[in-house]
Amino acid sequence: MKRTLLIVAFLFSIPVLAQPAPAKPKAALASMSVQELMTAAQQGNTDAQMRLGVIANQAGYPDQALTWYRMAADQGIPEAQLLVGFMYLGDSGVAADLPESVKWFRKSAEQGYARAQTFLGSAYAAGTGVAPDMAQAARWYRKAADQGEPFAQAKLGRAYLGGHGVLQDYTEAAKWLRKAAVQGIDEAQVGLALLYDAGMGGVPKDPVLAYAWMNLAAAQGEEDGKKYRDAVLKELSPAQIAEAQELSRNWKKGQALQRKKP
Repeated sequence: MKRTLLIVAFLFSIPVLAQPAPAKPKAALASMSVQELMTAAQQGNTDAQMRLGVIANQAGYPDQALTWYRMAADQGIPEAQLLVGFMYLGDSGVAADLPESVKWFRKSAEQGYARAQTFLGSAYAAGTGVAPDMAQAARWYRKAADQGEPFAQAKLGRAYLGGHGVLQDYTEAAKWLRKAAVQGIDEAQVGLALLYDAGMGGVPKDPVLAYAWMNLAAAQGEEDGKKYRDAVLKELSPAQIAEAQELSRNWKKGQALQRKKP
């Protein structure tokens, strides 16, 4: 019962997606002056429009950034559509317009852009600019997760863990949480750790691996990771603590945690 309660508590914490990072500028654009970029952008060059949006946003002019992103978005560039959608969330200095945000997330998502599919899924999950619908959230998370988008994999794993929009399935939860955890997504590391702690979803009960994954999440500032790590710590021997901390220290992104001994 105690382990199940930890999982339930985790499911009620809601991580927030970070602002999507624009792609690095192409080499030709990186050497162009702002005036040259503006000339190219006004001629319809979407790469220049995106670059000017980034420059304006970094300089603290979000409305100008939105104007440039919107020019590229109107030409069907999915990355620009995602950024327009994000700016309408109201966290970047542009007046919030949540239905407009969802509209642009959807335009990008329907072109198969995985990060936009994740944002659209999160909009459905939270009821941000659209009626809450966990089945739709899980549908969009799955589309992005199948493309290898780690944030979507983490959120799909959580959906299976809690049975939100999908049938509850701890085995599926473990599969998707593991994919995201090895890519460094802290909420997935916590979810996978809880399955190790409880011995659920085909994951063997292993408090050492539970602690190690929670330790990695906690190092990223994940509050649930800190809280649950300290709870598991009380049940480990000094030797187990040393082993778990060594696993955390030696972990590299893209790798699963594996114990040398059972």
